[in-house]
Amino acid sequence: MRFEISLAQDDELLRLNFHPRSSHPLDRLPLPMSAVRFLIAFLWLGATSLGAAVPASEAPTGGYSIRLWQTEEGLPQNTVTAITQTRDGYIWIGTFGGLARFDGERFQTFEAVNTPNLSDSRIACLFEDAEGVLWIGHDSGKVTCYRDGKFQAFNPVKASREKVMAIGADAAGTIWFLRQNGAIESQTGQTLSSSKTSGPLSTCAFTRNPAGTMWIAAEGKTVRLVNGKLEPVDFGAARYSGFAMGIGAAADGALWVVRDERVKKWADGHWTEDRGRYPWQGNAITAVLELHDGSLAIGTMDDGCYLLFADGRTRHFDHSNGLTQNWVRCLYEDREGDLWVGAGTGGLVAVRPTAFTVLNPPDQWQGRTVLSVAPSPDGALWIGTEGAGVYRYFRGNWTNYGDKQGVKNPFVWSVAAGRDGQVWVGTWGGGVYKLQGEIFASALALESLVAPVLALQFTEADSSLWVGTGIGLMKLSAETSSWPFRSEEGTAANVCALARGEHGETWFGLSEGGLIRLAEGKLTRLRKADGLSSNSVQCLLADGDVLWI
Repeated sequence: MRFEISLAQDDELLRLNFHPRSSHPLDRLPLPMSAVRFLIAFLWLGATSLGAAVPASEAPTGGYSIRLWQTEEGLPQNTVTAITQTRDGYIWIGTFGGLARFDGERFQTFEAVNTPNLSDSRIACLFEDAEGVLWIGHDSGKVTCYRDGKFQAFNPVKASREKVMAIGADAAGTIWFLRQNGAIESQTGQTLSSSKTSGPLSTCAFTRNPAGTMWIAAEGKTVRLVNGKLEPVDFGAARYSGFAMGIGAAADGALWVVRDERVKKWADGHWTEDRGRYPWQGNAITAVLELHDGSLAIGTMDDGCYLLFADGRTRHFDHSNGLTQNWVRCLYEDREGDLWVGAGTGGLVAVRPTAFTVLNPPDQWQGRTVLSVAPSPDGALWIGTEGAGVYRYFRGNWTNYGDKQGVKNPFVWSVAAGRDGQVWVGTWGGGVYKLQGEIFASALALESLVAPVLALQFTEADSSLWVGTGIGLMKLSAETSSWPFRSEEGTAANVCALARGEHGETWFGLSEGGLIRLAEGKLTRLRKADGLSSNSVQCLLADGDVLWI
C-alpha cells in the first residue's frame, strides 16, 4: 500500500510517504536498553532538531533526515576519524580530541588527561572484536583496549610509531593492525608488508567482511589477508588505471572496487556486478561501505557522500544539503540502519531514512514561504507561496507561474485543482485566477474582490468553485455567484478551511467563529460549547463519514 500526504510548513514543502520498510537480520537481534534509548532519542532529536532533509526520487523510498553533533552538543572535538557501535548499543566516536561514547542523549568523553591508560587523545581507528573488546588505534602508533569497562594500554611485541590506520580480526580471531607505512602487524608480533614499509603511503584503503577476510589497497596494489598471508589480487587489465581508488567488503564475501571510473563487484577472479560509472569527478575515495539494503555509501575527499543503489538510483549528500563539509573522513552504519559520517573538521553527522521527503525548487521558493498545496489528478502538485507566485511540481520538474504567466498578485494563499484540468489560485487582496493553457487569467466574477482568498474548493458534481474569503463564503458557478455566508458587521469571519462531506454537505472553518455545516441551504454552527477544542478552525479533511478538524 502506498499513501502520501503533502504538508506546507513555513518555507518548506514536506511529503509524508507511508511504505513498509524492509528489514534485515540485524533488525531482529535483541537490543539492550541502551540501544532502545538511543533509537528513541534519535527519533526525538530528529523531530526537534532537524538539521536538513534530503529529498528522495520518485521511487517509493522516502527521504533522509540529517542530524549534526559538534562540540556544542558534547562532542570532544569536531574532527571525527572513526565510528563504531558496540554490542551494548553505544556509538563510539574517535576524534583528534579524545574518545566519546554516545547513548543518543549525551556524550561521555574520555581523554588522555583524565582517563588512566588511554594512550593519547588523537584517535585514528576503532574496532570491536568477537569478545566485545574495543580496540583503539592512535595517531601516535599506540593501541589501547577497552575491556569490561576499563582502558588498558596494549603493548605489541614490536613497538611502532607509525599511525594505526585500521584494525581488524581474521577468521581465527587474531587482531591485525594496518600501519601508515603499509605494514600489517598481528597482536602476536607477525609483520607483513602490503607495500613499501618506510614513510607514509600516498594511497591506502582497508576493508573487512564479517567472516574476517581483510583487503588492503595501497600504492596501486590490492592484497587479501588469508591465513596469516597476503595474497595479491589481480583485477585484470585496466582500461584507464590499474589503481583501485576505493574498496569495500560486500555482505556475500565479494569485494566492491572503484576502478576505471566504475563501481564493480569482484568475486572468485571475475567481475560479478557493475553499478555503473561513478557520479563524481576525480575525487579521492575515503570510504566504501555496503549498507544493509545492498546499497553502497561512498565517501570522497571533497565531494561529500554518495549512495549508489542496485537499481541505478543515486543520492548525494554535501554541504548544500546537510553535511557541514564535503570532506568525508569515515562512514559507519549502525544496527538501526542509520548512516554515520565523520565530516572533515565539521563534526558528526547522522543520515537517517525517513518517511518525509522535502521538496525544494531550484530557486528555493525565491526565499518566500509556502502557504498552500493542492494535488491534481494527473499527479502534479500545485503550490502557492507568499510572494513567489505559484509552482507546479510534476515528475521531478518545476514550473513557476508569476507575473509573466498571469499571476499578477504573487501572494497565493489558496490553490484548488479539478479533474478536468482546472486549476484555481486565490490571492491576498488580488482576487482569484484560473489556469487557461499555461497562463492564469483573472476570474471575471471575482475581479472586484479585494478580501483575502484563504481557501478554495472545486466541486466536480456541479463544476462550482467555493471561495473562502475574509468576509465570508462565496459559491461561483459557470453562470451565477452567491454568498451562502457573509460576516456580521464588526465580526471576523475569515473562512480558513473548506471540506466537502460524504453526503454533499459543505464544511467550512472560521478563524474565530468555529465550524459551520452548510447542507440544503441551512447553516449549522459548532463552537467550543459543542465540543470543539478551539473556535479557531484552520484546516479540515473529510474522510468518508469522518471529518478531521
